[in-house]
Amino acid sequence: NNVLIVGDAGVGKTALVEGLARRIAKNKEDIPEYIKDHIVFSLDVNSLIAGSKFRGDFEERLKLIVNALDQKGKTILFIDEAHMMVGAGATGSGNSMDMANMIKPALMKGNIKVIASTTWEEYRKFFEKDRALMRRFQRLQIGEPSHDVAVKILKGVKQYYEKFHKCTITDEACEDAVDYTSKFIADKKLPDKAIDIIDVACARLRLNGTKDGTIDHEEIIHEISAMTGISIEQLSQKQASNLKTLEEKMKLQVFGQDKAINT
Repeated sequence: NNVLIVGDAGVGKTALVEGLARRIAKNKEDIPEYIKDHIVFSLDVNSLIAGSKFRGDFEERLKLIVNALDQKGKTILFIDEAHMMVGAGATGSGNSMDMANMIKPALMKGNIKVIASTTWEEYRKFFEKDRALMRRFQRLQIGEPSHDVAVKILKGVKQYYEKFHKCTITDEACEDAVDYTSKFIADKKLPDKAIDIIDVACARLRLNGTKDGTIDHEEIIHEISAMTGISIEQLSQKQASNLKTLEEKMKLQVFGQDKAINT
């Protein structure tokens, strides 16, 4: 009944659940029978905590949510940043329980279906230490997508950024965003870092007052330069050098086709 999605920030954990929710809503054929016609609800733990001034306030709120979901039936509860359950709602007194312990009975009985997500760092810090909580979940690992999959993701979501920013995003821009962020931005993960570059480039174009503009190679390389501090000239030289190296490698592997490779 319950799944814990674990992966680095930016790899698409939340997007995965949102995609599942859309497919359920559209009644796609690949949706398993046992979750068809379900409604996915998202729980914001911070909002649940906010305003809980007195002992028992948080517990009462959580009970109301769990009971409402149980009575409604055919529901899935999504808890993003699930590590926040550990410690949430506890008052500090000896017999006070946090959200993780409050929700365990419902998870054990199977009254509700839960999808939770967290990062590897938070998983090791909180979930690995609570074996009783982990027994209620099946862990699902999500890794960073490959280059080709990341490009496909960007081409799939670019329509939403085009609509919001009122511009056109070329397929080349999507490929460049993945290429350059993979090489020059090491502290973030795909597809998030490539999507960020696209979004920032669109926003800059809009702020400059350009109507119905186009995001292509030039805009992407400009944003990469601004974000990394590497000059546009250096980025262009690096890309040209990489292409030259690729040509040489191909010539070593494919004999008698030098002319075709050069073109």
